[in-house]
Amino acid sequence: MSKFFAVMAVVASLPFWLTFLRKPWSLPWYYLFCFLAGELLLLFGAGLLSGLIFSFRSTGTTRCRDCGAPMFSAGRYFNEGTVKPLREDIEVLVCFIVLNAALWITLWRYGWLV
Repeated sequence: MSKFFAVMAVVASLPFWLTFLRKPWSLPWYYLFCFLAGELLLLFGAGLLSGLIFSFRSTGTTRCRDCGAPMFSAGRYFNEGTVKPLREDIEVLVCFIVLNAALWITLWRYGWLV
């Protein structure tokens, strides 16, 4: 997992933690780690969902530009010198934001957020 996605999971878990610190729940401070674990699972789900949704646009096995290694369903090849995010990273981020928004709407709709 890249540092960017780890920071995104931490940033997304903070509002949940701060919300559930208040009354009527008054959860202890260490529940932050539980919310962080939930956000990491949601991030994994976003990666899986974006991989499934956008796998149909692939035309077969793609190859690495530098070494020619096949990259279809075999993970990703990370280049340390790349500072521009890849298209797949943006897709995972968008799926993560949509899933978080759906989670907040569901919690609000069923009365968990007062």
